[in-house]
Amino acid sequence: MRRVRGAKMAVLALLVLLVGGACAPKPPVGRPAILALSSGLDAYQGPGLPTDRQHRQALLYAALVKERPWCAPPLDEVFRAPARGLPERLIGGRLPHYEWYLGPIRYRIGASRSRAGEGARWSVRLNVAIDPPSAETLELPDCGLGTDLDGPVVCVGTPYERAEGVEACPDSGTFRVPATRRNIRALLERWSTAIEAYYNRDAKRYGVPVRYDFHFFLVDDVQHARRPIDLRVSLASSCGRTPYFGALRSGWSIPVLAHEMGHYLGLLDEYEALSGVSALYPKKPFAGSEGSRMGLSMKTHTQLWPLHHYLVLRRYHCDHRATHDEWPRVLIHD
Repeated sequence: MRRVRGAKMAVLALLVLLVGGACAPKPPVGRPAILALSSGLDAYQGPGLPTDRQHRQALLYAALVKERPWCAPPLDEVFRAPARGLPERLIGGRLPHYEWYLGPIRYRIGASRSRAGEGARWSVRLNVAIDPPSAETLELPDCGLGTDLDGPVVCVGTPYERAEGVEACPDSGTFRVPATRRNIRALLERWSTAIEAYYNRDAKRYGVPVRYDFHFFLVDDVQHARRPIDLRVSLASSCGRTPYFGALRSGWSIPVLAHEMGHYLGLLDEYEALSGVSALYPKKPFAGSEGSRMGLSMKTHTQLWPLHHYLVLRRYHCDHRATHDEWPRVLIHD
């Protein structure tokens, strides 16, 4: 099926409707570290409603308690520009999503190579090797690959990211190309620049000293491959709401892909479980996360907040190697 919908998912979505948002995070009971971090992050975020600030505080707490041991380094340490020569570290592990399943984390952090006119920055990098699909056709979310493609090319309707509503895979148009090596390479080259652009746009917006670098390439493409390979993931030839670690989908828009890659950086969903998998239960972000990339994934205007950049960068300053907690731990390697 072109969309991931079915009777079982509809029933599950209906059950979630009945429980009425029980999966939303609850405000923290109060920790001095959380209050200090939240206040500092609010200074980066800018003015907002008290309810929004309380919501971001709850998200911070909910994210931190997923990992053992507790690791919440001071904000001025995490957002301070790195010194030259700091070693790059590999961040890997698994985190519980909705307390139902474990999703992988995998990325590298180090000091970015300086560029003209830029000060020192952190570098968050991820090299993704892609296994091509066996299908003959790729569904696309728009006409963004241009005209230098193997045909026939079908490009009719409204791009998914501009469609009304909150579906990640709307029926707003038809976009497809043959699944040739040339077309897949063009798709991955677009991903390699467009996805990181959302992260770097928002880091610049909030003055966070970090540059993100995502690079996608076919697993056997010697010309375009980068080492080390951090992830190896299959490419699925359609659009659908499926787990990020099962496959990356050619029909996902760039905003959706930016959201899904956020999971590899250890960022969690900010919407009610199962919302969006069926027309019976549309995507429903937590109240306060309507402007968050991790809340509404399919919109171009949603952002990665200072909170999200903090959660990604802080792990450089953590040491989870000694924990023996029952939760899967995040491993940090030099």
